Amino acid sequence: MGLTVKISKGREYLYFQAGKNSIYIGPKDDASRVKTENVVRALEHSQERVQHYLESLDELLALLPEPLRRQYLLKQASTLRDRAAVYTESARKQTDGAR
Repeated sequence: MGLTVKISKGREYLYFQAGKNSIYIGPKDDASRVKTENVVRALEHSQERVQHYLESLDELLALLPEPLRRQYLLKQASTLRDRAAVYTESARKQTDGAR
């Protein structure tokens, strides 16, 4: 699973590997030609995989003693806050630019 780059005729094209299937995203250097419906498919596939891993994560966390579990969760919460801040700032810039 993941975003890959394939080169054809000197140009780079983005694909998303969804299991055995490859979803065409579009040319790497031309955002206006990105296939948004395929990006949505790739995002949906990713969300399904994330949900699967979250369920496994919950099972694994239950096996840790409380102090280690708390320590792990605090570290993960910090990482999520950092990512949320990046996404929030990006969305704010896009909103400001659209005005």
